[in-house]
Amino acid sequence: MRIVTLEHPASRWTRVERLALLLLGAFAVMVGIVSLWWPYGWDAGIFTWVGDTIRRGGLPYRDAWDQKGPFSFYTYALLQSLAPGDAMWPLRVLDLVLVAGAAVAMADIVRRLVPGTAALWAAVVLVLAHYVTDFWNTAQPDGWIAFLSTIGMALLLRDDLMEKWWPGIVASLLMGIGMLQKPTFAVLLPLPVLAVLLHRSHPIRERLPRAAVFATVSLVPLVAGVIWFWVALLLSWAGVQATGAAAAALGGYLRALGLVPPSRRVSIRQGEDMGRPSLLLVDIPEQGGVDVTGSATRL
Repeated sequence: MRIVTLEHPASRWTRVERLALLLLGAFAVMVGIVSLWWPYGWDAGIFTWVGDTIRRGGLPYRDAWDQKGPFSFYTYALLQSLAPGDAMWPLRVLDLVLVAGAAVAMADIVRRLVPGTAALWAAVVLVLAHYVTDFWNTAQPDGWIAFLSTIGMALLLRDDLMEKWWPGIVASLLMGIGMLQKPTFAVLLPLPVLAVLLHRSHPIRERLPRAAVFATVSLVPLVAGVIWFWVALLLSWAGVQATGAAAAALGGYLRALGLVPPSRRVSIRQGEDMGRPSLLLVDIPEQGGVDVTGSATRL
């Protein structure tokens, strides 16, 4: 069975439709540009705080807690490192780019289903629905996942999905990113597989391997995130052990060179540049082992 795309007859735009679409489109563009100067919202402040902890060498959930997924925190940390201070405009730029991409994707999806001007209207309404509520609901990672999944859905509806690999792979990655934000976004994971299995222009023996590849690719963001946190925690634990050992070795070195009086305590303050300050107390006896004690930031 072959999928046949029906060509809808071209419909004439009335003068009122042209004018309304032009005005709404211009308004949507204006609001999108003005949004670059909008201030922080409640969630944006929390994400910035966690992102600042990351930029100082800390880890979310250990050094700064919020219930959202790591996608929020690392995106904020990355973009806000591009501007002085904790500026909001890099995130507003990303928000504008993603909503524009989603609007184009939405127009592409609708034009495949409905004739006439419906595709353009859908794109304009999507932009307006995002921006005309209030600035609290913009530049939100949940919304970014929705925009990315819309772009991914447009890729899955391409006519060459079974001929080219890249649309399905990119769409699978976009759907999988949602798992780094909330577990509920797992509902997006089956979409690449369903798009292939329902594509009856090819026999099932050709569709199944492609569906398996897309299912695997959609899990890559989640697996990469788990590996990242596991390695980061191991390295931070190893760093704590290495710091204590290095302090003990330093105490023995100072004693051997006669740089400190006998039975002296040396204080070492370290970790401030990484956002993990600690105070190590090195007790250096006249002979025997060197004792290291102290305090650190609570984990």
